[in-house]
Amino acid sequence: MNSLSKVYKLNGAGNSFFFIFDLPQYSAQPYSEWAVQLCMPEGIALTDGLMVITNFGNLDKEFDILFFNPDGSQYSLCFNAMRSAVYLWHHITGNEQVTIHTTKTDFLGSISNEVVTLTFQPWFEGVQPLPIHGLLGRANSWFIPHGDPHVALFDNGFDERDFLYYAQGVRHNLSISPTGTNFHLVHEKDVNHPEGNFKIRSFERGVEGETNACGSGCLAAAIVLNKEKQLNTMAFETKLGDTITIGLNTDGSWYMSGPAVLEYAEDFKLKPLSI
Repeated sequence: MNSLSKVYKLNGAGNSFFFIFDLPQYSAQPYSEWAVQLCMPEGIALTDGLMVITNFGNLDKEFDILFFNPDGSQYSLCFNAMRSAVYLWHHITGNEQVTIHTTKTDFLGSISNEVVTLTFQPWFEGVQPLPIHGLLGRANSWFIPHGDPHVALFDNGFDERDFLYYAQGVRHNLSISPTGTNFHLVHEKDVNHPEGNFKIRSFERGVEGETNACGSGCLAAAIVLNKEKQLNTMAFETKLGDTITIGLNTDGSWYMSGPAVLEYAEDFKLKPLSI
């Protein structure tokens, strides 16, 4: 028996996601099969994942969220998905603030003039530079395990035609992370800009390819830039030209701001989950 569910498609700074609300009859079941059904109908990732909003009994104030890659694997955090969730929540309830609970920390989401912002306390640990020979011979590479593993390569002279070659090598380099890692290439867009102004390209595990954006990758880069260059505000231009802004507030909290939009909502017949 198929289950009829309302499925929402949203876009956050270039990333596209499907959203569903947790169905009580399947509350104890994994959603990885539905992620594959929705995101990889032809065996190729057409969107960046399925997000499941749970524990929303008090929907006007808070909810939890689960993150699934197109291949069905579950992961810890997705910032553009959380920003998109705030937009969806605003669309449904009309409210302008909500608290999102994740396995790592809580996030305060807010929306103003179509810009969605997440505010959160830092929890980052284990940020470290990688040996030059440990990352295909490239210098200024960093490992940032903030929830899920990320590697950021800062290299203004990198030939971007080699991006996929390096990205795939790093993605599957088990000496960096036993489960593989996401990879991000970062270079300065304007060296004379008074604040950090960068371009970023991202290769994400679970999608197994380059994505149009990665909010978590932007944060990974921002953590390093704050640590090494003491930058407190950074703007990242994504592959399609959207801008994600990350910075520090005076109270020590961090924020991430950027666009999000609801593309459509429709009823979708989801096949039964495996028991």
